Amino acid sequence: MTPGDITILTDFAVALIGFSGIVIAIIIGVHGKDFAPLDHFRTLSMLLVAFGAAFGSLIPLVLSAFGIAGNDLWRLSSTFLAVIIIMASMAGPIFAASRLETSVRKKLSLWVWVLFFGGSGALVLWLFINATQTASPGVFVISLIWQLILASILFVRLVLTPRK
Repeated sequence: MTPGDITILTDFAVALIGFSGIVIAIIIGVHGKDFAPLDHFRTLSMLLVAFGAAFGSLIPLVLSAFGIAGNDLWRLSSTFLAVIIIMASMAGPIFAASRLETSVRKKLSLWVWVLFFGGSGALVLWLFINATQTASPGVFVISLIWQLILASILFVRLVLTPRK
């Protein structure tokens, strides 16, 4: 697997970000300028995860442009992706949730937090293990795919949530 092969995941992440922009424009157009705080949280969280996946998928390409190859490429890529996942999928949603009022925060689904912290936390651990031992591109790709699945779940929740 070459670093250029992974850029297809960048295309998917950017397409998801673009579609979310269209959905947000439609929501605001239909419901006026009152963008609900819960919708704002879902949108921000989804964009953080999708941008994290987009930038994360470019890491091997950038590192290979600097002459890094082989196991070192996948070790560094795994380490950088783990940091991006911590910032985008774990710290970002916590920060966004902290800005919500308590009544709105109570409406957040517990299983989404389990996905954020359980799934992303397990992958961060796996990426660090990959960086220290095996240096496999498979772990890197699986982690990116998980980020795209998480962003897609948040996108679907944004689209299908009933609005008053």
